Amino acid sequence: MRVLVESPWPERAALLAVVSFFAAVCLHGVADFWAYGHNGFMGAQFAQAARNTLRFCSLGQAVFHLDLAPPAPGSFYVNHPQLLHWHLVLFHSLLGDSEWVTRLTPVIYNLATLLLLFLSFRRWCGRAAALAVTASYSLIPLQMSFGNLVSHEPGGVFWSLTSASCPSSCLRASTPTTGSSCTCTGASRPCSTPTPSGPRSRCTA
Repeated sequence: MRVLVESPWPERAALLAVVSFFAAVCLHGVADFWAYGHNGFMGAQFAQAARNTLRFCSLGQAVFHLDLAPPAPGSFYVNHPQLLHWHLVLFHSLLGDSEWVTRLTPVIYNLATLLLLFLSFRRWCGRAAALAVTASYSLIPLQMSFGNLVSHEPGGVFWSLTSASCPSSCLRASTPTTGSSCTCTGASRPCSTPTPSGPRSRCTA
């Protein structure tokens, strides 16, 4: 977050505009009923699974269980991991049972992915590239359509990007700069003051 605070104001203003646009896209229809399309079907089944876990203290995702008796072992959904399910259980227990609460998980993950994209590309490619990538990502039709779709993909994308960006950040931070070559007199010598600019750093006599 320090990177965002210390950024020049034009960069912060541009990032704020992109994030605000994408947030508006993700929040569009966030409180709608489960009444239409893929969004309604996915949201209804995973919301029902969260209700069943809270009602019966079951550990599995009983997505289609509507009975008053506890779900049978064969009624659990096992095709995906349960990270999304336990997010929904947590939010339902804290904020109540409603459509916007169920859609809160994909909204948070999608916005977090947008910020992580910006920070990752800014570190490696600079401000202009980071803003271009972030803006492009926010305009992808699939992302705009699935901004608040209750599915496993938003969390999967975020954690996949996190697992890829963290090792690369550590690798960049651990890269030594004291062995860089300098070109002040035409000869390669160790740099006396290591800086990110590498070969253009000041050389020892």
